[in-house]
Amino acid sequence: MSRCSARPQGVERFRTVALDVPPTPDLPAVRALLEHGDAEGRWDREEGCVTTAWAALGAAADD
Repeated sequence: MSRCSARPQGVERFRTVALDVPPTPDLPAVRALLEHGDAEGRWDREEGCVTTAWAALGAAADD
C-alpha cells in the first residue's frame, strides 16, 4: 500500500488496520488491490468515510 501513498493506522489488539487513501489519480488500482485481497481471503474489508470519487468506483463495478 505504500506505493499508493496509503497511510495505515493499526490496532494490534484487535488485529485491525485502517487505511487513509489520499485522493490519487490511481484510485481504481487501489480499489482493485483491496477487492482482490478480499476475494482471496487475505483480509476482510469495510468502507467507512469515503469520497464521492471512491463511491463512484464501487457503483461502476456493480453495473
